[in-house]
Amino acid sequence: MTKRWSETQHLAAAYLRGHGWPYAEAVGNGRQGADVTGTPGVSVEVKSLTDDRRPAAMLKQAAKRAGLPLVVYRPPGYGPANVAEWPCILRLEDAVSLLAAAGYGDGEPR
Repeated sequence: MTKRWSETQHLAAAYLRGHGWPYAEAVGNGRQGADVTGTPGVSVEVKSLTDDRRPAAMLKQAAKRAGLPLVVYRPPGYGPANVAEWPCILRLEDAVSLLAAAGYGDGEPR
């Protein structure tokens, strides 16, 4: 379990480093806080197949810290070759805010 989790955390950090967060770093086992540091404004939790928590619990864990709570999830059968396809979990309110800021929707709050 620990090997897969550690690999998952490092793969997620490496992907983030190559896509806009040059200081993203996996924190390693046993450290408190986000699983990936160096992502200002984003609280990154990394989960793998062996995690038995539900999505809401995963988000609650990420939301305990400052920043946009984001869960990066590595499903069964996914590995280094397809990190870009790993799902991410956001709260709906955060996803809607990000989409609106990117120009999606009509811009009218309801």
